Amino acid sequence: MIKLLMLMIFAYIVGGIPFAYILVKLKTGKDIRTIGSGNVGGTNAARAAGIHIGLLVGLLDMLKGALPTYIALKVCGADAAVLVGVTAVIGHMFTPFLSFQGGKGVATGTGAFLVLAPDAVAVGAVIWLIITAIFRFVSLGSMMAAVGMAVYVILFKDIPMLWVASIALALLIIVRHRSNIRRLLKGEEPKFKFRQ
Repeated sequence: MIKLLMLMIFAYIVGGIPFAYILVKLKTGKDIRTIGSGNVGGTNAARAAGIHIGLLVGLLDMLKGALPTYIALKVCGADAAVLVGVTAVIGHMFTPFLSFQGGKGVATGTGAFLVLAPDAVAVGAVIWLIITAIFRFVSLGSMMAAVGMAVYVILFKDIPMLWVASIALALLIIVRHRSNIRRLLKGEEPKFKFRQ
């Protein structure tokens, strides 16, 4: 129990590292929270500082989910790894380093699930690519991918803890996209374009 608690604290702190804020600040001198959507994540980092920074942020945010989850899996087992992975995502969404105003959890959740259920991530990636390619709304693609992953896990994984985690993460991701949902409904959500 002490090991699990320590791993969850570690996951929350690691998950909370705001790579988008740090890298955009280093590259442009600007606060990512005042640019584009204001989100502290890879998509907005790409808007603010270019595709290379956006991709690097996405990779680092995935690593924030994958590393603590992998350590927990090896040290404490699968159920503990699920809890630790969710904790990393919560750390990303509610980072203590930016007054608990973090990102939307998509990349960090993807990293955690790459350890827990990589086949579910593959399904989510296909859904994301299709939706984003058709509609050019990253937010819509991300939400649909999260829901698709949860449905896949429920249908094909006989692991109740993973069911709960996938549903919880999908709901959290949707809630964190509430401003995007409002803009989508009003026809005001900007279609994604990388800064050159």
